[in-house]
Amino acid sequence: TDYQALVDRAQFVTTQADQDGFDAEVSILHIRGLGSDMSALLIQAKDGRLWVALLDSGQVRYYSNAPDWTQHLPITVRTWIDSSSGVTQIKLMSARGKILSYP
Repeated sequence: TDYQALVDRAQFVTTQADQDGFDAEVSILHIRGLGSDMSALLIQAKDGRLWVALLDSGQVRYYSNAPDWTQHLPITVRTWIDSSSGVTQIKLMSARGKILSYP
């Protein structure tokens, strides 16, 4: 279901700098008029590693296929979350749904 939510948010796509040095393309996905409530961040490294943060109603669901990044957030993701309003919780989906309080 989160894949479809990610696709739904791809109405407008902007780019952001890769602050972690992953040699990656960073895309911010959002829906017109709902950008602060329903958006996503997608980081795609050239070597196939992915990081996805999906914002929905104050909760961020975070995924990564990079083993070293399933339990904590890259700087690029943290910066994006800090720029979003009302985030109260981060759910680490690749770490069995572990919850992080935020901020």
